[in-house]
Amino acid sequence: MYALIRKPRKKSVPIKSGNKKPEKRVRVSSRSNANNVTIQCAGEQEAINAANAGPDRLRRGNRKSSVTGTHGSSFILVNGIHGNGIHVAGLRDMMADVRLIVMKWLIEQRSYNADSSEAEVRRWWPVIEAEGVKHFRAGNCGEFASFVLTQIKENTSGQYVHKVSMTPPPYDHALVLTAPVELKNGQRADITQVMVADAWQGPNAITLQDFLNGNNPYKRKLTIDNLNIENSYWCDGTKIIPDELGKKIKDILFAGWGNLQSAMNDKNILRIAEQNALESERNGLMFDF
Repeated sequence: MYALIRKPRKKSVPIKSGNKKPEKRVRVSSRSNANNVTIQCAGEQEAINAANAGPDRLRRGNRKSSVTGTHGSSFILVNGIHGNGIHVAGLRDMMADVRLIVMKWLIEQRSYNADSSEAEVRRWWPVIEAEGVKHFRAGNCGEFASFVLTQIKENTSGQYVHKVSMTPPPYDHALVLTAPVELKNGQRADITQVMVADAWQGPNAITLQDFLNGNNPYKRKLTIDNLNIENSYWCDGTKIIPDELGKKIKDILFAGWGNLQSAMNDKNILRIAEQNALESERNGLMFDF
């Protein structure tokens, strides 16, 4: 992997949010294995750690240990929001309500019209979606990617961060790429200079070269054409969603949380969720790692 060139600093001085500037990536040696290299420190690993470490780590809706560890709530939550066979009052419409409240806020506070506010919501949807992920602490690869993207966007500067999906079917995965330059579909990229932050797969940030060479959820060799860039943002180390709008979003999410807790006491929903989880496992959609 690659590390950033940094000015020497005392070990006791932490890297401040918004001050992680990836001016250049260089190969560095690893203490454990000279053939490996340590991760770079432009915020990618910190974002992955924020998703996967500690008691508040994100739980997966399609991983056995997460589903059993949350007594089924991560599976019910993710599939309830996605509308995949589990119907919890309010959950499926929750993010639609969030979308509407953001559009209304843009029109009232920023003088957008209906069309421009909708376009702005589409542009910033991963960041908006990340608010829900922060609240519920659960998701699949798409939600994990939105969470990581927002962490990097708000806590680093001087690089581009991208939300990316894998293509074509049967590939079905989302991840985050960072690079010193903006990446675009159909254009070649220096895969040694692009970092992959995939918290769903975890636990480490790797180079795109490593990812394409088989260090990916499918364990297959891929090409750059297997990646579709959906969203790109310049990192400037600033918070994106204003506190006033954030409070409105949290009010909707809080109501959704209440609906989820009620569902966890509904024997019919639990029965359906168990059946769906077993079917997902039979179809290879429930991961065991």
